[in-house]
Amino acid sequence: MSDKTETQAQNPFVKMAEQNLTQMNAMLDEFAKLSAQGMEHTKTALDESARLSKETLAYWANLAGESRRLTMDAMKRTMGAFGAVG
Repeated sequence: MSDKTETQAQNPFVKMAEQNLTQMNAMLDEFAKLSAQGMEHTKTALDESARLSKETLAYWANLAGESRRLTMDAMKRTMGAFGAVG
């Protein structure tokens, strides 16, 4: 018999400790998988947030442009009523 087998036969604590280490390793591997999935979900959420922020900025820029256009049109109509703009 090998030394390892003899040690396990002589001391059941060694077998229990090895099983515990095997289970702990499996658990930590599972934690690593879940952590990687969490990171991917976080990256996706950040990308979506950035996309929405860019769309919001573009929308506000468009609103500001329309506001300036409407203001200028109203000013021209007002001045036209006084005959200042032909």
